[in-house]
Amino acid sequence: MQIKNGKDFWAGLMFTVFGLGFMIVAINNYNMGTAVRMGPAYFPTMLGGLCALLGAFVLFRAFVSKFQAAIAFMPFRWLPFVVGIGLGLLAYAIKGPAGGGFWYQIVLACCLIALTGAFGPPHLYVILSAVVVFAFVLKPLGLYLSTIILIIISRAQGEDFKWSDVPRSIVFALVALAIHLGVYKALAAAIGLGWGMTITTLASLFATIMIGKRMKGVELGALAAVLGIFAISAFVFGLGLPFNVCPDVMDDVCRKIGLGK
Repeated sequence: MQIKNGKDFWAGLMFTVFGLGFMIVAINNYNMGTAVRMGPAYFPTMLGGLCALLGAFVLFRAFVSKFQAAIAFMPFRWLPFVVGIGLGLLAYAIKGPAGGGFWYQIVLACCLIALTGAFGPPHLYVILSAVVVFAFVLKPLGLYLSTIILIIISRAQGEDFKWSDVPRSIVFALVALAIHLGVYKALAAAIGLGWGMTITTLASLFATIMIGKRMKGVELGALAAVLGIFAISAFVFGLGLPFNVCPDVMDDVCRKIGLGK
């Protein structure tokens, strides 16, 4: 069969490989659990499976699409690709029977960043690298701070990006979270946990968007706050997934306010 749409081909291949990769790593290293009592492997396995199915559909569409696109539409660079493969082999050697450690995580992160740098334009490389960084800082820094870092790195390659806006954006995002938690605690005591979180989340998202539009230099903070608050409400409180919201060093403090592991 002839590849008619190169964009669909590469997109489908990427989704399929990454989805299967997440499933294999999760199943082989973590406990699956059940739908009622999810283990750490449940979410990445389900997400990886859906990603693989989506990739398979897009990959099939590449051969029957009515839209034509060359297979070599995306630039490819051999040097970062070879460096990424070398770092991947080094990470495999460092991991050993003990399951790796700090340096294994660092080398593996550099491997993934190098591999993403082998494909596509610079802005795509920066965004993909931001996702890799997010994955590796999620555990030590927690979900909310990791979301802020993800937004800042992804936006850093924009022409109108200003580093001077970063501090006030971070402060804005942290203040938005503090207000969100304060209102949630008050409503939860009055109307219950479920309704309290639902109403507080909707009100917080609306208020954050509206206030962020009226203040200069906090656009990144508003976006990070919206995504972070939604992630905490939906995945941590709603689905009960084992994500740490706060940094590891603040776990005792966070546990006292209901955010600890």
